[in-house]
Amino acid sequence: MTLKQYIGLLNKLAKEGHGNKEVVYASDAEGNNFEYVLYAPAIGVFKDHGGYGEFDAAAEGEPNAVCIN
Repeated sequence: MTLKQYIGLLNKLAKEGHGNKEVVYASDAEGNNFEYVLYAPAIGVFKDHGGYGEFDAAAEGEPNAVCIN
């Protein structure tokens, strides 16, 4: 999903009256645990290692992802 697509979905929810709701995220792929979003988005380099990923906001090189928490 791109940032534009994500923002579009968030804008739709806000227009439906959900703009003041708390934001949470699933802390695992199965949705067994949820936590509040605590941090502002950050741009950086994401490396997908097949099953787990690595994100570095201070990495050298061209950013390729936005971390949402």
